[in-house]
Amino acid sequence: MATENKVTAIGTSTHNGETKVRFTADLVTRSKCWSRFGIDADFVELPEPMDRLEALRFLQTHERFQTADRARAILEQILLKESYIRRDERRAKRQTRKAREEAVKTLSLDAIRARKVEEIS
Repeated sequence: MATENKVTAIGTSTHNGETKVRFTADLVTRSKCWSRFGIDADFVELPEPMDRLEALRFLQTHERFQTADRARAILEQILLKESYIRRDERRAKRQTRKAREEAVKTLSLDAIRARKVEEIS
């Protein structure tokens, strides 16, 4: 997976009836931005900088975010992040397997015979 920045605050925002999870490393600026546009946003500071999946799991257990809309938005994001991780793991396995296959293809018959002769000697 691509390198991911650590976040220091996480929360949810509701705009036009749609609830979304939001991440930020700068809580003050982000809160001002949301309030300027009249978007209902609720953030919490994380105990330590975390990657997004860790932050989502922390938010999932926080008592302020247990309403149906917020819990559903958080769960959807967790499932999405986990699917990205599984996708990237599968991609890495494919690339490793492909590299091994390419390495095997480059062996010539002469190289195999030479190796066999070295083993016998």
